Amino acid sequence: MPTQKTPLSQVKDGFKDKASLVSAIRSLTKGTDLWVEREGNGLDHAPNAKLLRLHAVLSEAKKAYGTREKMVDAIAAAEGRAKDKDYRNRFENWTAARLLDYVKAAEKRAKN
Repeated sequence: MPTQKTPLSQVKDGFKDKASLVSAIRSLTKGTDLWVEREGNGLDHAPNAKLLRLHAVLSEAKKAYGTREKMVDAIAAAEGRAKDKDYRNRFENWTAARLLDYVKAAEKRAKN
């Protein structure tokens, strides 16, 4: 029975070391508004599992939507509230992961 790799071994396999993973996350967010880099936000000290999850979420969000604004547009369109500015404003402070999860659920609900 194969065992699941630890976060450290996943980092070493995919990025060689933690610093490379952190720089990959920063490069994903450079020039976009998917995630705001704040001084002293602790990426260098975050656990490997969180960094891997953040990289996966940001990669998927950037590939599928490009920006936070496009994710919010997709949510509003799926919910039938594309012109409702108050509804759109509620998503301003949401994280990219939360937005991505919500847009997937909204699009799934819209299909049914």
